Amino acid sequence: MFKYSVITLVIMNFEEYRQLISLRLQKYFTILPDGTYNGKHYDIAAEFSVRESQTVLFKENVMDFLDSKEVCLISFGNSAESIEEELQALPETAVNAAVPSRHHKSTIMTRVFVVSEPAEEVIRAVKRFRFSRAFRFNFWGWAEARAVLVDLSEGQVWTSRAAGSNRKVFAPD
Repeated sequence: MFKYSVITLVIMNFEEYRQLISLRLQKYFTILPDGTYNGKHYDIAAEFSVRESQTVLFKENVMDFLDSKEVCLISFGNSAESIEEELQALPETAVNAAVPSRHHKSTIMTRVFVVSEPAEEVIRAVKRFRFSRAFRFNFWGWAEARAVLVDLSEGQVWTSRAAGSNRKVFAPD
């Protein structure tokens, strides 16, 4: 007899996915009200910042510090043209979010597109996306942009190379 294995796909809608991602992000990120970041509206906008201090002997004797910031911008139901436009504008958005100085360590901008049935050219564009800029030979930190594409109909996630480690965070399962 033949044995068949049945694979069930969990098909989510945008609202279920929004709740899932909000729960995952709010553990570390601050969800921005109304999804507005830098004057632009997103379905979910979240920001995380941390200050790493270097002290001597006591906690109060701060010698130096470094600031890091991460921003996650998520939108649902984008068209192929709007995704490609957003990917072209993403490097400028990442550089504008960074405030290079002696105390700046890093700024990471993660742009997530949630769609149903993405086109092949969009998948290729997300996989090929790459941006990183160093400020003053990394002495004033760096800015990096990442791209993630989530297909809710199939439950798949495609990422740029820099966002590969974040694949599980944005998976719809």
